[in-house]
Amino acid sequence: MIALLKNNGFRLIQKHQRLLLMLGIMVISIIIAIYMSGRENAPLHIGVIGDEHHELVSNQRITVSHLTEDPSMLQLLKGEYDAVITKEKNQLTVASIKNEPFEKEIRQSLLNPNNTALKQQTTSIGSRIIGFLLMFLLMSAVVNMYIFNEDKEKHLLERIVATPTSFWKLLLSYSLLTFGLLLFPTLAILAIAKTIFSVTIGFSFIQYLFLLCLISLIGTAYSLFIAAFISTSDQANMIGSMTVMLTTILSGSFFSFEGGNRWIDGLIKWLPQKNYLNIVELIESGGPLKNVYFELFYLLGLTLLFFSLAVLKTKKEYVRK
Repeated sequence: MIALLKNNGFRLIQKHQRLLLMLGIMVISIIIAIYMSGRENAPLHIGVIGDEHHELVSNQRITVSHLTEDPSMLQLLKGEYDAVITKEKNQLTVASIKNEPFEKEIRQSLLNPNNTALKQQTTSIGSRIIGFLLMFLLMSAVVNMYIFNEDKEKHLLERIVATPTSFWKLLLSYSLLTFGLLLFPTLAILAIAKTIFSVTIGFSFIQYLFLLCLISLIGTAYSLFIAAFISTSDQANMIGSMTVMLTTILSGSFFSFEGGNRWIDGLIKWLPQKNYLNIVELIESGGPLKNVYFELFYLLGLTLLFFSLAVLKTKKEYVRK
């Protein structure tokens, strides 16, 4: 297996453009996370459509703007408005991309103008960085499994399986390379940001090591699973990346979808990314890991399941040949 790792590593160096692109995406995601965390302490920006004589007024925690039309979804995603209040015929409608409890809090503040409890829902910079990295790391895992896809498409895998190397060791060699590409560059970027540029990164390096190892494991196993069951690399990258993007957004990595449809809420609870974010929140709050044993075993179980299915599928395909 060591020979396989050396060979795959040499092939990776030859295609250094992929590495540079991946590193660039990671750096950009961390910069965006730090920037967005700085905006967390800013006052809430509420847009009001309709009657200007409303109960909600600007103060240290709230900035109220009068609008003539609904803001675009892009403006909401960029954080230009935390919520939009529409007042028509003495009826108030609150719209926000944040969760239902946040909208209820705004409604209560409208009913009670003296209520000063309304405030920005803060997220620590560590959680924000993890949230932004989550989707990019999972998508990078899908793309970084290209050596396995390349060996399949060029029929090199048929020659490799003819050697005494077991399928477990063979696929483990591809997985270790992808795992290392996710973990070590990310840790290095965070270390440089903290030690050289004195950037606050939230979690300690030990906590980041644990959290990044966990998501790198599930990402690597998932990417191997996708590559094993989909014949071409282009299709594997497209399907794998689209699935990652959709499920990561639904899990609440950027903003929460919970508190709406109960069927969607039930689905979200089983998403790997949602269980991972639950672990991140617990570590952020300083709680004991025993409170997220289910989430840990669930993620590790999915990792083992994805890897086992990939091995069985590959073994069945090439033993038959």
